[in-house]
Amino acid sequence: NHPNFVKAYGICLGDETHSLSILLEYCPSNLNNEALKMDKPKMTATIYEIARSMKHVHSLNIIHRDLKPENILFDEHKHVKISDFGTAAIIENDNMMLSRTKQVGSSLFMAPELVNESTHYNEKIDVYSFGVLMYFILTGGRLPKINFMQIGLGKKAKIPNTINKFSSDIINNCWEFDPKNR
Repeated sequence: NHPNFVKAYGICLGDETHSLSILLEYCPSNLNNEALKMDKPKMTATIYEIARSMKHVHSLNIIHRDLKPENILFDEHKHVKISDFGTAAIIENDNMMLSRTKQVGSSLFMAPELVNESTHYNEKIDVYSFGVLMYFILTGGRLPKINFMQIGLGKKAKIPNTINKFSSDIINNCWEFDPKNR
């Protein structure tokens, strides 16, 4: 229960003609649709709401594992609603790395440890994805110019001059190859 998570209201079990459904809070838009329309204050508010919600998720020892624009929804008041916890995982101990299935997430939003098919990782994979989301928001919906293999080798995409130094530093820190440095 968090103001920036999509609320689930119930489940419809379905029948012979209707499949199982989850009844969710109505969110008319997502980050893909909104990124081009944002002014600087809205960009800042969106980044803040994503960071605040992910801090809460991680405080519960949950890793989202699939942060991407399609999973950042907006309610009718244009507030962030994180959705799709379908690949989320729970860490049972703060000092324990998660051992789970590989290849979760979406390629450009995947941390190097996932690209390299590691099955041992922690919440820092979400921090990496957050850096990509920040880049996406601050560039008006553009993705970093980097490929899957370069991410796995620890390379970072070039950050455009239009992103201020403070934000660039945050993105670069999120994109550190070693999860301990994120």
